[in-house]
Amino acid sequence: MARPLLRRAGGGRAHRHLLDRVAKSAHESVKMSKRRTADSLTDTQGYGRWLTPAGICISGLLVPIAGGRWGSYLSIPGTPLYIADLLALGGAAFFVLQRVTSPQNSRTAQRAPLPLRLGAALLVGVILIALLTTPWVGGILVIRDLFPLLYLALTPLFVLAAGALGGAQIFRGLVVACTIHTLWFAPAIFRLLPPIPIGAVSELPLFTTRSDIDLLISALSIAVLVMAREMPVLVRSTFILASIASLFGGGSRAGLASGLVLLLIALLLARPRGSRLSPTVVGVALLGTAGALPLAATVLMDPPEWMRALTRILGDNTAEQSTARNTWDARIYAWTRIVEYTAADQGRFLFGSGAGSHPIRDSGALIYLSGDPSVRAAHNFVITWFAMFGLIGVLSVVLVLVVWALVATGQARQQRGLNAVGLALFVSLLVAGLAGVIVESPFGYMPLILGMCCALLPTHSSVHTPFTTGVRGTAFIGSGGRDGNLP
Repeated sequence: MARPLLRRAGGGRAHRHLLDRVAKSAHESVKMSKRRTADSLTDTQGYGRWLTPAGICISGLLVPIAGGRWGSYLSIPGTPLYIADLLALGGAAFFVLQRVTSPQNSRTAQRAPLPLRLGAALLVGVILIALLTTPWVGGILVIRDLFPLLYLALTPLFVLAAGALGGAQIFRGLVVACTIHTLWFAPAIFRLLPPIPIGAVSELPLFTTRSDIDLLISALSIAVLVMAREMPVLVRSTFILASIASLFGGGSRAGLASGLVLLLIALLLARPRGSRLSPTVVGVALLGTAGALPLAATVLMDPPEWMRALTRILGDNTAEQSTARNTWDARIYAWTRIVEYTAADQGRFLFGSGAGSHPIRDSGALIYLSGDPSVRAAHNFVITWFAMFGLIGVLSVVLVLVVWALVATGQARQQRGLNAVGLALFVSLLVAGLAGVIVESPFGYMPLILGMCCALLPTHSSVHTPFTTGVRGTAFIGSGGRDGNLP
């Protein structure tokens, strides 16, 4: 009798254990279903945040990321209003109005970091001095020359708008913008997609490429799309490979160098918190980069005989690479003439020739910069602003940019993820601006401000995003999940 009783008792325990497992599984399924429903509602509500003043403001800064140079020149037909400016400045104005008129917002409103506010005040002073010393004979050129400084002075406001929108939403926007850029730039750079004139909508044809800024955006696309963990693997890999091919096939030395700087900073700073790079690896990477960039520049500007022979065999006769050394020498001569011309007069030395002026032409440097009378920038934002705003103006701007970069570095090292990619974008644009007309142009200074917005995102601004698993440290780059700014 004992054996059947024991068998029956054992079977009862197994049955109860099975029922417990079934009940637990059902409970987990219900919890997962509720979580997915909540996440779906959060995503739907999150996309609606792009229709708020903060979302509209940041979307304006994303337009040059998606379209490059031609994207920044898209305008409303029949008006002088550019779409990117209308979104960024119009959204910023409504964002200020929202903060002022809402009692709840005024009580709990965040304030931009003090270094940003002090820097903005200094930039406003530079703008006022420029307005007082400008002869106002250039008309629209005066406004065009002051617009970069105006945007930089509004950086604290853009940073607040980015914090209100949230890191996850900004990451969504970056993924969309970088995907759009890769879709048109990769075929365009290899001459598979010709430019398309669009008349009154833009001064430039659609899909017009500009290698320096477009290659930098390709590097940004690599860093951003690597983090888009929930995109289909095949789609994500295809876009990343297309961005890599565009980065190394664009033919711009400034674009390639600044793109590599962006990826290097992202690699060093945007890692998950749990991972570490040994000091040896970091040191070798920095020394290797420091040695490789001058070597690569030397080879590109003055290629050895074996490379010239290989070029002839392969049939590559690009004029840009064959005249790279002459181009660099010409810019050195032009910068020297501009500095000498500006320093020859004490007033110009201190306050510059003024916005709307033509120091490139008046100094005789135009012949070294293509000879085109429409060229008004020295292909180096420091030299250009020294000529226009003098020593006081350029030192003030450079000081502000350096201090902001240092502040952003501290935040990026603490938060990693999207913060680090934003810092990488900010620094790489400044590097590219030392050898091209980028920081002075809307397709340069708008992404520059966007980089600072991402670099200074606070932790609490991060919300759910569909591009990560939600588990800390699972992303290839970034802190991941809800507790970091990389979504």
